[in-house]
Amino acid sequence: MAITKNGNKYTVRISYKDKQGKYRSKQKDGFKSRREAELFASKMLMELNEGHDLNPDITSFYDFFVDWYKTYKELKLSNQTKSRYRITANELKKYFGDTPISQINRRIYQKFINHYGSTHAKNTVHKVNSLVRACVRSALLDDILKKDFTAEVVLTYNE
Repeated sequence: MAITKNGNKYTVRISYKDKQGKYRSKQKDGFKSRREAELFASKMLMELNEGHDLNPDITSFYDFFVDWYKTYKELKLSNQTKSRYRITANELKKYFGDTPISQINRRIYQKFINHYGSTHAKNTVHKVNSLVRACVRSALLDDILKKDFTAEVVLTYNE
């Protein structure tokens, strides 16, 4: 971690290894005081220690979904509902692969729903979409996404 002064502003730079073992860095500048920069740096270090990725734009949709499920849902669900989350995660992995969550938009998600719905019943498509919508709302709250790509998506299904 480094805190430097550029003119009247401070810059924080943190270097770390991501989950895949690659070296990454996160930099933010424009802090008015050294104390403000130190608070930001300590928050980032705490997130790193908790296992969070500081560069969520490179986190795959699948990885984010699984992390969200384990963090917020897993402990309070029945085995049948846990199975539904695992099935949904597998479908996301098959379709999206390692696509970063930040690169998915409504059109891409609609294509997924169309593809998935072509071989699944209405109720199944609705369940998958509702799980993904809850995950996306969480990503919005965590400032990982700027827009809800599940909004106004038309659910298609096989009769």
